[in-house]
Amino acid sequence: QWNNEEWHTYGWAPQLNEYEKALLAARYMHMTFTDAEANAFFWWGLVYSVAPDRVKDPNIREKHRDEGLVLVQEKRGANDQQKFLERTKKFYFFKQFSKFIKPGYSRIEMESPTGLPLCAFLSPNQKKVVVVAINTTETPFQLSFSDRFEKGSVGVFQTDPSRNCSAVSEQSPIPPQSVRTYVFDR
Repeated sequence: QWNNEEWHTYGWAPQLNEYEKALLAARYMHMTFTDAEANAFFWWGLVYSVAPDRVKDPNIREKHRDEGLVLVQEKRGANDQQKFLERTKKFYFFKQFSKFIKPGYSRIEMESPTGLPLCAFLSPNQKKVVVVAINTTETPFQLSFSDRFEKGSVGVFQTDPSRNCSAVSEQSPIPPQSVRTYVFDR
């Protein structure tokens, strides 16, 4: 698809901004685990260069940014390495899953409220539960797990327009168009 006029299968379109496309990628990761019942999610373009200056077509320039989780300069330096530029929002949305869900974790069934896709995973020793919530709505969402898990300590991490997989309070509502991960140590 990269070299033709068709855009990506996740629903990305040229009129979407980079954050909106990153959030769609997070939803795609969620669907991969819950709907397709896959046990892994791979992102093809881990490190990608931004479009060379000679490329003027805005769609191709945008696709260069869309492909990578980490962006580097196209031009190589004296040591034949490409200079690091940035970690994209896609990187941090991917991290909401990959930092906390480890090999051997099993997905457990969890009912999702409307507008809030949830997926949950249990560690092999059954001492950790990881829940990833994606607020796809335009309003904050208050989520409580008080009756769902026997809780010990809880870590809560969020990616939104101003945070990048940062620790937040469990009691705060999930902002619109954001991803939050809960890590319960039981």
